[in-house]
Amino acid sequence: MSTHNGKIGRLPETIREQVNRRLADGEPSGTVLEWLNALPEVRTVVAAQFGGVAISNVNLSRWRTGGYRDWHAARERRATVRELTDAAVKNGVAAAAEAKEYGAHLSTNVSRVVTADLAAAARDLMDNLSDPKERVEQLCEILETLGKQRRDEHRWAWLKLAQERAGRTQPKLGGLR
Repeated sequence: MSTHNGKIGRLPETIREQVNRRLADGEPSGTVLEWLNALPEVRTVVAAQFGGVAISNVNLSRWRTGGYRDWHAARERRATVRELTDAAVKNGVAAAAEAKEYGAHLSTNVSRVVTADLAAAARDLMDNLSDPKERVEQLCEILETLGKQRRDEHRWAWLKLAQERAGRTQPKLGGLR
């Protein structure tokens, strides 16, 4: 998540997290502001960095379109990764040994995040397109990108398998490979 310079962005992370959760739960702005401006930590930051001027509705509105939006997008990506992982486990793709082996690799985790981002982008794009022709064109592009990613994952798996096979066929010399 990028660094934000506004009043809320300069608060401690734990407080920003609470603000985000309250906004996600649909708490009214007035209630959030009342709670926020009453916190001693907030008063300290506001006094030191903003001349003691309390956090306003404008500050909260800007936070909604910046920091909160970033937080919400990251939260959705994590949820998508969890859903993809759960689906893979349910479908038998990630057996215990396989999960241990592949779970340790950064590329697999990065691939999951990329897939989650792609899924979120596709959902957002499809939600905002009403022209059927444009929807199909955009969906084809998304599928092409996903196909490239999946091919790269398969190449990596084949390379890993080839390396394992090569390692098993090497003769042992003095107890060492």
